[in-house]
Amino acid sequence: GTFSHKIGGFKFKAGLRMEYTHTYGDLVTTGTNFTKSYFDLFPTLSFSQKIGDMNEFQISYARRITRPNIWRLNPFVNKYNTRYIYFGNPELTPEFTNSFEFNHNLYSKILNLTTSIFYRNSYDVMSNYSYMQDSITTVTTYRNDAQSQAYGTDFILRSYVLKWLTMNAT
Repeated sequence: GTFSHKIGGFKFKAGLRMEYTHTYGDLVTTGTNFTKSYFDLFPTLSFSQKIGDMNEFQISYARRITRPNIWRLNPFVNKYNTRYIYFGNPELTPEFTNSFEFNHNLYSKILNLTTSIFYRNSYDVMSNYSYMQDSITTVTTYRNDAQSQAYGTDFILRSYVLKWLTMNAT
């Protein structure tokens, strides 16, 4: 669900997405199966203020998800050679990201310029995990054991110099 409202040049939007995920895997070669079910909420919140005809400022928050793909979940043991074994981890959980952004949009008759500053904090990050099974055999799988932080800026330029040509640059 989403609710949005506008008062003059001020706009806000609030949303909440509910999601239920059920994963089932059947490993035919061993006769085993695995299942994972989870319920999650994903809020979003955004505020923007237009100042004059040319400027708009926005601030937003969103919670995002990255689900493990089937290769990361599949526990089938791949023995590439006597020294390297690989298998997925059916106990993996999704990784989540809290994303914050601040944007400035500049509008004119010949161009639009969007400048963004962002910060993203991710947790339960799915990462490769390798260990030595014995003195010569390396085993690689996945686990949720990391966090990450990212921040940066984006610049997006859209130009309407000619009616029949639009140019974009990022």
